[in-house]
Amino acid sequence: MNERDTLKVNNQNHLEIGGVDCIYLAKKYGTPLYVYDKAHIENVCDAYQKTLDSEYGLGKISFASKSFCCRDVLRTIKS
Repeated sequence: MNERDTLKVNNQNHLEIGGVDCIYLAKKYGTPLYVYDKAHIENVCDAYQKTLDSEYGLGKISFASKSFCCRDVLRTIKS
């Protein structure tokens, strides 16, 4: 499993993404359900930008919107 601060197993032995219990999400929204972790997306974008800047001196990253074109994800990446 991809280990990170925002992905963990909680006290009830349920997976949590971004601090939200996935069982709760499944009951509220039904399944199948795609869950995107905003904090993780921001952390990955920041790390990618910092690495490109420090290693290659590149200043701009472009997101391939065909991978997942959702307004909220695009806003998160833009910020």
